[in-house]
Amino acid sequence: ESVWVEVPQEYAIGFPQGNRQSAGGVDLQYGYDAEGNLDTSVCTDTLVNTGDKLRDNPALAEQLAAGGPFAVHGVQFTPTPLVKPANLPPFGSWFVDFDSYFEDPEVEGHVGDVRVWRPCEGRAGYYEEIPGGYLPPFYPPDFPPPGNLPPCLDVEDVQYFCTPSGLEADLYLHDHAGFGGDSIKALSKTPGVGVTSPMSHAPGTPYTIGITGHYPGDTVDVGLCFYRQSDRDKGGYYPCCKMTLPLRTPAVSCEP
Repeated sequence: ESVWVEVPQEYAIGFPQGNRQSAGGVDLQYGYDAEGNLDTSVCTDTLVNTGDKLRDNPALAEQLAAGGPFAVHGVQFTPTPLVKPANLPPFGSWFVDFDSYFEDPEVEGHVGDVRVWRPCEGRAGYYEEIPGGYLPPFYPPDFPPPGNLPPCLDVEDVQYFCTPSGLEADLYLHDHAGFGGDSIKALSKTPGVGVTSPMSHAPGTPYTIGITGHYPGDTVDVGLCFYRQSDRDKGGYYPCCKMTLPLRTPAVSCEP
């Protein structure tokens, strides 16, 4: 469920000064639609944190009064996109007291860990095609070549599947210019996302790449190098047709 980022991201937990009232428990929950209804097709759109004195801030008492009692020791629900500085202070979150009494602001320390039961209807079955898409590819700065030559590589279709190792994309590519490539190397141009490609390829079949570390529905930029294996086998420099393909990944998770 995680995506590695170089700089740690932080959420505002609770209204007291500093917004760091977490008691250590954390899990992910289904998303919610615009009317506040639970959306079980989106498996991990809400962050759930345990915490104490979550709505206790005298400086914000007038604003907080409209949202209910101040004495809340329990859990905070936050949409996952609301990383600091968004949602600071956390008026975009909602709060549940562990015993629903809201009476004593000093009754704290009873909530530690939290686990959310969320059978994920949004997870696709293995090797079932799932809807996704792609945006028009873009090429190096010196493209297009002079003389109205076609691109040496273009995309005809992309199909997505869940596998035990995660999301895979089958790329159906077309060699418009007769470059004669038979192999492809893929790399991610989106930070935190990994892309893998097999070293061999059967003629007449799509090029398959694996995608990991993304959020469902993200657009992932994939750099492609289309080449002839015979050229590479000679060693040294070999011709390579390059393009970047933005893949619009499916909005469902491949996680078990």
